Amino acid sequence: MDPEQEQRELWSSFRTLPAARLLRSGLQQARRFREVLLLAAIAAAIWLLLAWPATGGPQELRFSPEADTYVEERSPDTSFGAEAELLTDGSPRRETYLRFTVTGIQGPVERATLRVYVTDSTANGPIAYAANNDWDEATLTWSNRPGVKGSPLHDHCTLKAGTWAEFDVTALVTRDGTYTIALIPNSDDGLDVSSREGQHAPELVVVVAGSEESPTEAVEDTEPPDTVIDSGPHALSSSTSASFAFHATEEGSSFRCRLDGGAASPCTSPVEYTGLSAGDHTFEVQATDAAGNSDPTPAAFTWTVDTSPPSAPTDLTATVAGPTQVDLSWSASSDDHGIAGYLIYRDDELLATVGDQTAYSDTTVAGGSTYSYSVLAWDLAGNLSDASTPVTVTVPAVATPPDTVIDTGPSAFTDSQEASFSFHATEPGSTFQCRLDGGTYASCSSGQTYTGLAEGEHTFEVRALDPDGNADPTPAAHTWIVDRTPPSPPADLRAVVVGSGQIDLTWTPASDSSPIAGYDLYRDGALLASLGDVTSYSDASVSQGITYTYEVQARDAAGNLSEPSTPATVTVPEPAPPPSSGDPVVIVAAGDIACDPQSDSWNDNNGTSSACRHKYTSDVALAQSPDYALVLGDTQYEDGALQEYRASYDPTWGRLLDRTYPAIGNHEYRTGGAAGYFAYFGDRATPLEPGCRKDCKGYYAWTLDEHWVAIAVNSNCDEVGGCRAGSPQYQFVASVLEANAGKNVLVYMHHPYWSTGKYHNCCKGELADLYKLFERHGVELTLSGHDHNYQRFAPQTASSVCSAGGIRHFVVGSGGKNLQDTDANKDKEPCDEYLNETSFGVLVLRLFPDRYEWAFVSESGAVLDQGSTPVS
Repeated sequence: MDPEQEQRELWSSFRTLPAARLLRSGLQQARRFREVLLLAAIAAAIWLLLAWPATGGPQELRFSPEADTYVEERSPDTSFGAEAELLTDGSPRRETYLRFTVTGIQGPVERATLRVYVTDSTANGPIAYAANNDWDEATLTWSNRPGVKGSPLHDHCTLKAGTWAEFDVTALVTRDGTYTIALIPNSDDGLDVSSREGQHAPELVVVVAGSEESPTEAVEDTEPPDTVIDSGPHALSSSTSASFAFHATEEGSSFRCRLDGGAASPCTSPVEYTGLSAGDHTFEVQATDAAGNSDPTPAAFTWTVDTSPPSAPTDLTATVAGPTQVDLSWSASSDDHGIAGYLIYRDDELLATVGDQTAYSDTTVAGGSTYSYSVLAWDLAGNLSDASTPVTVTVPAVATPPDTVIDTGPSAFTDSQEASFSFHATEPGSTFQCRLDGGTYASCSSGQTYTGLAEGEHTFEVRALDPDGNADPTPAAHTWIVDRTPPSPPADLRAVVVGSGQIDLTWTPASDSSPIAGYDLYRDGALLASLGDVTSYSDASVSQGITYTYEVQARDAAGNLSEPSTPATVTVPEPAPPPSSGDPVVIVAAGDIACDPQSDSWNDNNGTSSACRHKYTSDVALAQSPDYALVLGDTQYEDGALQEYRASYDPTWGRLLDRTYPAIGNHEYRTGGAAGYFAYFGDRATPLEPGCRKDCKGYYAWTLDEHWVAIAVNSNCDEVGGCRAGSPQYQFVASVLEANAGKNVLVYMHHPYWSTGKYHNCCKGELADLYKLFERHGVELTLSGHDHNYQRFAPQTASSVCSAGGIRHFVVGSGGKNLQDTDANKDKEPCDEYLNETSFGVLVLRLFPDRYEWAFVSESGAVLDQGSTPVS
């Protein structure tokens, strides 16, 4: 037998023994034990994965607004909470508000960003601020809008329609909480974005830094809960029912309640007991948590039910204490638990509720009236007594004295030594007593006159007496000053010639004991103007080649005249005739022109005295018989829609359409792709893309004559791929300048590179590369609008250094819409020469081979600024 077969037989025989059977059973048990250990290890691994939070990098949380809306100043009580767009604008004034509730912040905030979807472009976006949270979307209006707080969070410039704009609000959002973000306008170039009711709702994106935590271990609960009674009856109550609300300090706890030491039974909050007897009661409640731990010190509440009213007050008396007062007193009521106070009734209506006192003064009575009073007591449990025995009292009538009224008297300041007064009383048949400067009252009548008054302050008083002898306790009084001393003469009168048709006058104010009322200005001995309390005047009625002598005289409030000032003499020079060099190219230019037909000032193109003057500026432009008309953007408000052009621009400036070469502004893009602008002006606005009527380039160049070339720039840079070096528009302008080297160049656009007005520095960043290019190629002139006024600058470099060989710049935003301040940033522009914020008008350019001449002509036809500069 081979060894293997021998072993098999031995094992077979061993299997039949009891010990073998025991071993086999042990081996089977061991295998089962290993399987149990494996399952335990898998369970422990799962427990660790669940108990130990994930670690890693930053986490991004996104929140939708719980409320968003905008408010409008011209509709102060209107809510726009259901609108699909949020509007922010400086004209009309609109502000946007958004509120978010942030939760789940478990680490430091790395970044918080407000994202809004732009539906209408802007070249000067709003500023984000924090604001108060106490507002409701459905009721928020301009009148009740929340106040902004703190410093600006983020300021945006150019924002393009169809893109998401992002505002950095990290300084505001630092932890869980509710936050309101306000978008406040920075200009009248508005921003429209989608609201949460629109297609692209705003969102707040919060990026939170990662965190690590250790795994937690399960802990056996052996801690009992605490039971807390939240509400119950008053300690002393007249009610025979009682309700109790309570809670436990552990969620999921159950409760057992009992009353007055009785058996406890399961209960829930609130629990109520009725039919309670008078006397003391005690309520107890015990909480038991989910682990079976019971509160060892149940909460208890003890109170007293008192249903017995106090006794009625006695000995009530009422005494007249004056023409408008009755004093009441009474004897106190009694009660087992104490008196809380008294109810005082007058003529069966509640007059007052007082504490535990036994007197009261009624100061609301009227003379000649009778009143009935009664008093009730109430105890600390709220039980009311019966009413006291009523008492009745009559308040005597009171005589009413007359009032005295002064009808006429001298002015507050006068140079007259005589004063007359007329006066009357409110009761017919009254007589009067008068006095002057605190003297003795004496009988008088209306028309009282005083003469020979000394200089200085005087006071007249008069009182009326009615037929019953009742005198006015508050006599009427009138105080005035007699001033016969003239003011000092004005000093330092200066006369300066400005341009060719104006002399500016300034002087140092006069001094006087009375206020200065104004000044009389004389020219060559004749009165030129009577002015208020000012120290300057511009005389625009002078002629060239004439010498004028001016004097100024002060008037005080009393009518005294000073001596004339020292005269100032000045001569208006005659202009030197310009050299003749052939017929010029005549150009008129203006921007910011035609009002919206929906404007309150439009008036069927007739405008008002201060707005919508485009009809009159177009008349002036036509009167110049120009070869070309350059319109400098924002040609049609508010949206540049085709129907607006036809109603407002076309009947006025449209009379120059055959010679107009336009530059596009920001308001034109309020109609998608500036479709209205390109449809109205046609190929004349887009010669590089004939037939284009939407989303066109809008920049181009053309030849004025053999000496001059013009370039129209689209300064809405984001709409055409930018304006910086390397952009398509920059490359086009560079190619035009290189191809016309040696010619004089006029460049025009909408947005200003230099301005002293509200749009100072609005666009230098976007336009800087172009202006450096202009400087390198010797561009002579640039024109713009956007600021609604007229500004002329001395030639200067692109870096704003005044230089005779530099670029001369004009802002001509005076085409008719309205006018704006020129002085807001005057100290920030070193090369400004002439500013006008009070006149609508056009710039007239005459371009010669060897020079250019300019004139700013107002809507009245007056030339307010003019000059000439040679060119090489």
